[in-house]
Amino acid sequence: MKKVVLLTVLLVALGLGTAFAAQIDSLASSSGPVPPTQVYVNPGGLGDALIYGYYNVRAQDNFFTVTNTDTVNGARVRIRFREAATLVGPGLCNGSYEVLDFDICLSKGDVWSGLITTDASGVAKLMSFDEDTYVQASPPPTQGVIFTDAYPNGVLFKNGASNNGITAEQTREGYFEIIAERRLVDVGPNIIGTCGPDLLDVPGSDVGNVLMGTSYNVNIPTTANFAYSATALADFTFADITSPITTNRPNLELDSESGEIEPVNYALTKNAVYTVYDLESSILGKTNLIVTFPTKSLTHTSTFDSTTGKCVNGANDIFDDPRVRVVIYDDKENSPQSVCEFSPCEPGTDVSLPNEVNIIDINSSLLFVSDLKVPIATNFDFGWISVNMVDTNTSVPSVAHQTTFGAYASLGLPMIGYVAHDFSLGSITGTLPLQYTTNIIPIIVGN
Repeated sequence: MKKVVLLTVLLVALGLGTAFAAQIDSLASSSGPVPPTQVYVNPGGLGDALIYGYYNVRAQDNFFTVTNTDTVNGARVRIRFREAATLVGPGLCNGSYEVLDFDICLSKGDVWSGLITTDASGVAKLMSFDEDTYVQASPPPTQGVIFTDAYPNGVLFKNGASNNGITAEQTREGYFEIIAERRLVDVGPNIIGTCGPDLLDVPGSDVGNVLMGTSYNVNIPTTANFAYSATALADFTFADITSPITTNRPNLELDSESGEIEPVNYALTKNAVYTVYDLESSILGKTNLIVTFPTKSLTHTSTFDSTTGKCVNGANDIFDDPRVRVVIYDDKENSPQSVCEFSPCEPGTDVSLPNEVNIIDINSSLLFVSDLKVPIATNFDFGWISVNMVDTNTSVPSVAHQTTFGAYASLGLPMIGYVAHDFSLGSITGTLPLQYTTNIIPIIVGN
């Protein structure tokens, strides 16, 4: 019982105190290289683009918020939800297909909240109880409407033959992003802008690093809650990137500082991630790791081979080889137990993370109903685990896991990660960001 109380205190303290206690990715340390990118991951949690690494409404509901902390200006932002399954077929060799998007018109100091849940038809749907934030969507009503008035019963996520054959079930698990487009100003009640009677777009203007987000995955019957703070990309852009709602813009690739995905990948790349797991039977411990690759669909190139019915990798990108090296340690001075004990790994002993979102499920913990599980097993019940993203540690190294931008390369894969814990059958739950390392090396140019 003492350990349960201690774990409760630790989860609360860590969730409040260290959610943003990571290094500032892509920025130089006192001894590191000059950062080649303008975009960086802000450990303070504020940015002009937010990535929410996981939603799941297969057995629970997902509540989330986005806040404009600017108390002077409003912000027009695009919210886009993506499914997480990898679809295979003619024209389909990736995941992260869009299932819903629209614009939110945040006034100064505004908070907008949404609830992802499951419709009676089995399709994920979005609801909101916010009564003062204007949105724009397509099809009509397209502008100057309150979500609750325009869509009192919520909006179903897109699926079926008209949306890449995405099934109803596949809409119920994925991730989403919010990208700031342009600044809004308060014009008073006498001028009606596209964002309602109080807000007017300022074309050509930029939104600063003022957005923050939170997500809460809640199992209502058990009150189990897996909450996290959205990953904040700061200085993603200094431009007005407002785009028609009927397009796939803005996005993390074409609207980045260089019009490519490399600066974002560079900022998000981790060399390895780490966390503590607890599977002790005395406290009914369970642990899952969530690893999301939010830029995979914008990076990976592959084509469908109608002869084999499989996808064929394209031009040697970092996601061609999904293998990573997982090592599990206990809490004593024992030798580490590893799915791949030695480097290089024995053939067939690698762990693959093939999806846009991967649930590393330790000893069938079953914290989430998911099609994206990567099962691993251990005889240990308490200790720590590492996931090495650099594939030189796998059995047959092929394409290097690294992103080059400017004069430097960041080794590993661009990802966002969380650890989810459950103790005493849902009586104590919590989510924490994965700890991690980065490894940036200079690119040596030949004579």
